[in-house]
Amino acid sequence: YTYACIARLDSIAQQYSYAINGDDGSANRQFQLRLNNGTLEFIVFASTAYTATAGTVVLGTHNVLVGVARSGVVNAYVNGVKGSTNPVVSGTLVGQLNQHIQIGARTASSGGFSGIIGPIFRWKRVLSDMEVYEFSKNKRNC
Repeated sequence: YTYACIARLDSIAQQYSYAINGDDGSANRQFQLRLNNGTLEFIVFASTAYTATAGTVVLGTHNVLVGVARSGVVNAYVNGVKGSTNPVVSGTLVGQLNQHIQIGARTASSGGFSGIIGPIFRWKRVLSDMEVYEFSKNKRNC
């Protein structure tokens, strides 16, 4: 599956800023597309947490943030540029991806996003590196 959003971060007000989050703040974790001090992280939870990181967003401008969970691999992209790849060595990637999705925060009281998020995109399939690059190139200035 693939999640993406167009986001403008105005400031780094706290360590974690959640863009798209499938984690209700309890043990029911699925995924997190978040910024850690301005660096994109895409975290997928299976038997443990698997994190892929990508570049740092540019403050005050639109950035395309993408997280892709391929069979056995997690990737993150900022503006079409792929960051680290984290192989999922055990467990199964979660499948209930339509439950507990928050936009802009982890819970009502934590992980608030200091900026603008939208639009949000979700594919029930894996985008290739080239598809992510083309999507990012076309959406960057929207």
